Amino acid sequence: MLLSSQRRLAALALAALLPLDPKALGCLEEVLSLCVSALADEEQPPPSPARSPPPEVVRAAFSHALEPFDSLAAMPLRPALQRSLGVAQEAHGAAFGAAIARVDPALLEQVRAAFGTV
Repeated sequence: MLLSSQRRLAALALAALLPLDPKALGCLEEVLSLCVSALADEEQPPPSPARSPPPEVVRAAFSHALEPFDSLAAMPLRPALQRSLGVAQEAHGAAFGAAIARVDPALLEQVRAAFGTV
């Protein structure tokens, strides 16, 4: 299970890799799924504390406490992901369009809802 901060970092990193190599488009569906999950994490309110929080909640709270010192956490996620996907689309042109055409329609709807369009 990934923490939301880990999912955020992974989504940013993998989206940034897409423009670098056309072979990376083979993982486009997985990258888009991770991006949608990371964006959904940002919209979820933090869980309310329990008497004895599970370790993942403690780690998440610790990560949240460190966010003011983390420039990556301060970066707006949606624009950064949109920028990376746009650069990948420009870099790969028709190959990017073909990769998008192979994406599961249900995931594509989630992507459109999260980003507004692809």
